[in-house]
Formats: sequence, structure tokens, C-alpha cells
Amino acid sequence: MSGIVGGAGSKSGVIGITELMVSTEHSNTGTTNAFYEEGDWNLACSNLSNRAGRYIKIGNLIHIWGWVYLTAGGTAGTTLTGLPFTSIDNEDGEASAIGGGSVVYQNSETAASWQVKVTNGDSTFGFVKGSTDMDLAASKQAHFALTYRIAPGFGYSVS
Repeated sequence: MSGIVGGAGSKSGVIGITELMVSTEHSNTGTTNAFYEEGDWNLACSNLSNRAGRYIKIGNLIHIWGWVYLTAGGTAGTTLTGLPFTSIDNEDGEASAIGGGSVVYQNSETAASWQVKVTNGDSTFGFVKGSTDMDLAASKQAHFALTYRIAPGFGYSVS
């Protein structure tokens, strides 16, 4: 690639997108994994009415964003499931650096800033305020974004 961003015939402004799209076969599972991938993901929780989610995977970093809306029948609980990839499990000694993000809007608690915390070695996450786990209330919604790490080796090599 010439290093020109968004050159003639380009489908993206990302340098090296041609190289990023190359897939390799994962030797343990026989599945094809790409260095770059994007798609939809479906979160799950108690009393779910509606939800939406998208993700972008670049190497071992996963960027996701989504929203969840609950029924009038109850709360979400403090753990939501369904992240598109399992988070890293302290494989490099950095248990507190797995990932997290921000709740950009929630109407469950007024005048409160919530964050998102990813669970170590799992495909779950939760909402937190400081160090307190937060439970999304009935008939409420949250819009959020987060970034987290997965184990190296999903279709690319690490030197």
C-alpha cells in the first residue's frame, strides 16, 4: 500500500486495510479469524425488551457500542452477557487493565455518571458507579461504549 489514506478506489480511510482484511485459519478451532472484523452482537440480561450492538475488532482490541432497554417487569441485574469475544484472563499480569468504557446515557438514576466494567476471562460486563455495581431499573435504558482486550493469537501473530 502506498500510505495514501482514502486513495482512488479505496473503501476506507484506514491505512493498510487491504492487509488487515487478510484472514488466517486458527489452528486450534479450524475457524477463520481476521485481524480486522466488524459486526453486530447481541447482549442479554434479565427483563430485556430491546437492544442493539455493534463491534469492531482490530487485533486483540474489541470496540463495542450499544444500548439496552428493559421491560416494566424488573431490573437487568448487575451482570450483562453476550460480548462478542471472551476478554483476556490476566494472561499478561494486568488483571486491572482488561477494559471498560462509559455509559453515555442512562435514565435509571438522575445526576449520576456510570461506567462499564468488563469481567476478566468472560463475555460479561456490568455498569458501575465508582466501585458500586449498578442495576438498570425497570422500563429504563442505557447507551454505552467500551473497549476491551482479548487473548493474542486470534488470526494474527504477536512477536
